[in-house]
Amino acid sequence: MGSYPIAQLREPYTAIRYLAERVNLPQMLRIDHPENDDTWSPRDICDGWAKKRGYLTAKAARLDTYRAANSLLRMALDGKICVWLRPPGFTEQREKFETCEELKYIKWVQALTADDQVAVLSSSDDERSRSDGDEPDDDDDSESEDDDEFTAAIANKFAALAGDD
Repeated sequence: MGSYPIAQLREPYTAIRYLAERVNLPQMLRIDHPENDDTWSPRDICDGWAKKRGYLTAKAARLDTYRAANSLLRMALDGKICVWLRPPGFTEQREKFETCEELKYIKWVQALTADDQVAVLSSSDDERSRSDGDEPDDDDDSESEDDDEFTAAIANKFAALAGDD
C-alpha cells in the first residue's frame, strides 16, 4: 500500500517469499535459476531478476539482489505483479459469496468505472479532433458542470462502498 517506503526495507526477501508463494515469479518473469537448480528461494529469484536486468554492485560487479528485490516489490506495488486472494472459506461458502448483498454495490461501482473510461476515451477523441483543426467551443459553463457531475459520480462510488446512500 505504500505506507512504508520500499527502499527503506532492511530485509525485502520475506516479502518476495510471500509473493513467490502465491505467484509463480520465475515463470512470470521468465528468469533462469542462477545456479541451474530446480528449487527457488527468494534470494534466487532476486539473483535471477538482477541477472536479467543487469543489476550489478558498483565495486565488485556482483549481482545486486537487494536492488532486484526492491524492483520486484515496486512492480507489485504498481500492479505489474498482481496478487489476488479469495476470502477465507470461499470454497465451502461459494454460493454465499456469489449472492452476497454487497455484490450489487461492487457491480454498480464497476459499471460507473466502465462509464468513466468511456467518458475519458470520448474526451480524448474530442481533444484529438480539436488538434486536427476544429475550434473548441467557448462554453466554459458546460465544462464546469461536467466536472461537477464527474466529481459527484466519484463521491457516489465511495458512498456506495461505505454503505451511505
